[in-house]
Amino acid sequence: MGPQATRYHWYAEIMPEDDSIPVMLTDVRDVLFLRNPFVPHPRGLHIFYESVRFCDSEPNNEWTRDLYGEAQARAVRSDFVSCCGTVLGTAGAVMDYCRQLDTELMRHGIPLGPRDQAAHNFLLREGRLREVTRHSNGYGGVLTLPRLKLWPWFGSDGWPCNPDKTQPAVIHQYDRYPELLRAARARFGLVEGNDDVRRSSN
Repeated sequence: MGPQATRYHWYAEIMPEDDSIPVMLTDVRDVLFLRNPFVPHPRGLHIFYESVRFCDSEPNNEWTRDLYGEAQARAVRSDFVSCCGTVLGTAGAVMDYCRQLDTELMRHGIPLGPRDQAAHNFLLREGRLREVTRHSNGYGGVLTLPRLKLWPWFGSDGWPCNPDKTQPAVIHQYDRYPELLRAARARFGLVEGNDDVRRSSN
């Protein structure tokens, strides 16, 4: 199935079932931490939506069609996409999420690659995730920058902020914006990489 799909099995294997411990599953290359994402301490599972709908994201449409068929892809076209690249919660809730996702991915039995996001959104739509809190983009601890237009809100520190001017704990997909990529390199000492890959990434 590939490491992107099988990771959930191994996450669940090593995770303690202890709701006093907060856990975050996150992408690596395109995530910046601006503050502690576990303040306040999360309860249950937290998922974060992007500013893009399925109808405006051909990769998400394709992944949904591949796993669930054309009818399901049409049914969710107007829905906002939830990103599996940033999920947090208590260890018990995140472990349950990983087990649910692992079972759903194994059910398809095909090389999955990034299609884990389609399964993530399916579980969310079907109400199969327990104690889940859903955050619209810009109204939670994770801000996922849109790829279709420039994010209009910035704080006094120069980093993107939520519409109410609060600072998110995490900025996701910042590297789609050349000026933010340059600022992150300068502030955090990041090594230059292949910007073409960043711009084309979905």
